[in-house]
Amino acid sequence: MCVQKEGPRSLVHEKEDDVYTLDEWKAVLLKDLLELKQLEGQDANTRIRRSLKEQEIGQHCCQAGESLSDPDLTLLKEALGLDEQQWHAYQSKVRPEPA
Repeated sequence: MCVQKEGPRSLVHEKEDDVYTLDEWKAVLLKDLLELKQLEGQDANTRIRRSLKEQEIGQHCCQAGESLSDPDLTLLKEALGLDEQQWHAYQSKVRPEPA
């Protein structure tokens, strides 16, 4: 189960009432993953930006999981090169940390 988080509006939020297709989710998440890969470095600002991008990817994974059929979701994960563990790791970024 994914938790909705408040935050900056993303491409996905601009299309709130519409259902995204497999190809649209693929484009959104490929862009997210490319942006994450470009966030190299250990300075505090880069670490914060990387953490926020991981949270955004996690939210997009949750939203894709809610809007796609199981076969399409499997195809999406394969197209992104993510296994179940990686997929769930991104999803876990949007959950509040345990107390």
